[in-house]
Amino acid sequence: MQKVQDYFNKFLESKRVFWIFLVLVFVVVRMAVWFYPYDSDHWIFYYVGKAIANGQLLYVDAWDHKPPLIFEVNAFMHLVFGENLLLHRIFLTALTLLDIFLFYKLVHLFSKEFFRKNAEKITKIALLLYVFWRNLAQFASSGNNTENIGLIFLLLMFLTFFKFYKDKKLTSLFLSGVCLSVLFYLKPNFSLLSIPKLIEILLMSYKSIKKFIINYFVFGSAFLLQTAFWVIYFNSQNALKDFWVASFAFSSAYAKSAWGGNVSPQSIFIFIMLPLLVPLAIFTVNFLKDFKKIKTNMLYRFLLFALLSALFIGFGIGSFYPYYFLISMPIFVLIFAYGEDIFLKIAKPKNLIITLILLGGMAVSFAMSSKQLLNSFSGPVKGELSEYQQIANYVKANSDKNDKIVAYTYGAVLYRMAERDSGSRFISASVLLLDERDNYGFNLSQTFIDDLEKSKPKYWIISKDENSLYYQNKKIILYMLNNYTPEQEFENYTVWKNKDFCGN
Repeated sequence: MQKVQDYFNKFLESKRVFWIFLVLVFVVVRMAVWFYPYDSDHWIFYYVGKAIANGQLLYVDAWDHKPPLIFEVNAFMHLVFGENLLLHRIFLTALTLLDIFLFYKLVHLFSKEFFRKNAEKITKIALLLYVFWRNLAQFASSGNNTENIGLIFLLLMFLTFFKFYKDKKLTSLFLSGVCLSVLFYLKPNFSLLSIPKLIEILLMSYKSIKKFIINYFVFGSAFLLQTAFWVIYFNSQNALKDFWVASFAFSSAYAKSAWGGNVSPQSIFIFIMLPLLVPLAIFTVNFLKDFKKIKTNMLYRFLLFALLSALFIGFGIGSFYPYYFLISMPIFVLIFAYGEDIFLKIAKPKNLIITLILLGGMAVSFAMSSKQLLNSFSGPVKGELSEYQQIANYVKANSDKNDKIVAYTYGAVLYRMAERDSGSRFISASVLLLDERDNYGFNLSQTFIDDLEKSKPKYWIISKDENSLYYQNKKIILYMLNNYTPEQEFENYTVWKNKDFCGN
């Protein structure tokens, strides 16, 4: 085993070999994200973003239950890259490279404090682990969601705060607060990762009321300004309630459904997470052995509260989708990095076992990620996409460009493939079902029907299986039966035609 340790040390000491290997890891692991199945949440965010770019009003003309910023990012992608998915994924990869660079800066800061003698080696180990875990498809998904964008601002929030802690300049604290405001309006629960900063600001300033007020005001001012902007903007458009429901209220109700087991099979996603969570638990125990440092070491204290916040975010929603944990990946990898002796003294039997558990978890997780790569080229996912293409071709051949359609399924890929807009602001049947079935009280199904009464969509696409999930929304199904008639059957879906168009 000593030879293994020697080879590993030489690998870390050789800059050229290490960086070549790191690039290879990035390319190999990222492949499943580059070729992520076409039918993904990417097109939901893009559909809404495109509507904004075309001058439509968010949450009134196009709706999804997220705060505004992820849609603004997608509006930017539409304006710059159009509907070209290849260009989208190149752009999203560039953003990933940025957050990898920012993580490198962050871990180097921690390594210099905790591992002065071996700082460079530990930095490289952490960077390698981050590049691996951060780019797995079960965590990165298609690359286009709030978690992927949020990583950049999380890392910037941490780095600018540490700069403030060092130089005491309020400009750095303000910039850290800007990052927090962006995180909140990407996804509100991301703001919980500011808890370590809030604690440190308190410890820095509690002895002076003036300093206390100034620090918290400077830190929170960007959030207050952005909140005021969105409130004033949506209020001026008579859409303040729409903004509130979509950005905050719906997600709160969604969490209740998730904990009730009405959203996703929780056990499956916990199983997918285990290859990460098992080694993380072991390294966390190692980290907590130094708990006494909480009183004397700011970085240790910061990392401890960051870890607690990260775990709360991941497990607090109740549905445990793996990509929910992506925003916490920098913190998890820092916990791995804290186990310096485990990596630099592998020859010890205990360290060897822990290292093998970590490597085993990485191997299993990579296999899971690779499944998404295979889904793009074979299997049921590929088969469904092929059927979607047949449906899209049929709709395009039998409708005009300005005709609306209803794709009563999850997601927005059929709108993209058919090159037709939705007849309603709601582009995914899942939000309608949750509101109706779980009694959220937002009356989205009626709003959906009201939208259709105005737009008169020509076609309605729905699963042939009447036992499928979305048939549970009886109110919408009754509307479909009263206003549409079956026209064309495919293997798993039926295209229904609006009765107003029959005879045309």
